[in-house]
Amino acid sequence: MLEPLAWVCCEVDETYLVAEVSRAEGSDLRISLEHAAYQFIVLARSTSSSYDHECHRLGGEVSTLRDCLADMEERASKLEDILQQEQRKIAAFEDEFDNLRAKRVASTTEVEKLRSERMP
Repeated sequence: MLEPLAWVCCEVDETYLVAEVSRAEGSDLRISLEHAAYQFIVLARSTSSSYDHECHRLGGEVSTLRDCLADMEERASKLEDILQQEQRKIAAFEDEFDNLRAKRVASTTEVEKLRSERMP
């Protein structure tokens, strides 16, 4: 919505009004200058209004993005908590597996010992 100032000035420079002011003399010049001043006031107000509208729109967008960021940070925090829980479960399963393996080795050793005692 906002146009670069250089472009607006270029556009104004190429208007009928500029040509009219350039040719005017006396009271026509005064009227032409008043008309030009009025058009610049209208342009300034329009630009200001456009700027305010764009600021308001961007403010709303910033608010939406902040809300999204807060939601994503909360979600990331929950996912990190879930990941830590899963890692603790995996560590507990690995410990249990190691304990069962140690029991199996102990049982196998005990079985071999008993077999060797039975055999003459």
